[in-house]
Amino acid sequence: MNSTNAYDFVFNVIASLIAACLFAAAIQIFSTKWKRAAVTTVGVLQGTDLRMVFESPEEAKGSIQRAFKRSQNVSVLVGRGKEIHSDYYDSLIERAAFIDSRVLFPETEVAPRSFDWVAAREVEMGYSGSGQLSKEIQTFYESFRSRSKIGGITFRRYDAPYIGWIFVTDQSLFFAPATARQFKDTKVFEFGHGQVFDMFDRYFNLLWEDSRDSD
Repeated sequence: MNSTNAYDFVFNVIASLIAACLFAAAIQIFSTKWKRAAVTTVGVLQGTDLRMVFESPEEAKGSIQRAFKRSQNVSVLVGRGKEIHSDYYDSLIERAAFIDSRVLFPETEVAPRSFDWVAAREVEMGYSGSGQLSKEIQTFYESFRSRSKIGGITFRRYDAPYIGWIFVTDQSLFFAPATARQFKDTKVFEFGHGQVFDMFDRYFNLLWEDSRDSD
């Protein structure tokens, strides 16, 4: 390799590194918009309604709160409540008196001959079987209700396996799947209207019909 070729080679390497750094910086700055556009494009090409994949509930927080603010109908299915911070629901509580809001909590008072899904989930999570999960659910339920004193939110209890928390709004569905491990830093999937949206909306409505009044 002569000196001219060597110089060109080094120059090209440096230019490539600078371009890579600038590209990485741009993604860092505009990552959410770029990621949303890329995921939506892939979803369209694959014939799905997937809009966005968030790396954690905290990353999805802003999008969910904005969806709450834009919706007239909101349906929420939760687990023990510790999966996400209580301020997640601030936007929903602020507008509760003006919109139709439904929230499903796990059933902690099991009827005779019923299967105790909360106890089964407690075993999955590695708890000692002392009823700690039921206590956490009840604590979150009471806290949520106390923050919703103005009314407008209907609470009910569902008796079914916990598959993850679900937020259904007018335009978007957010789903964070639960695994056998403790719920921590799970991904959150956002879907627009389509088959997946309709499936989870139907699932929530079926649970709602089968649930009991929490009062």
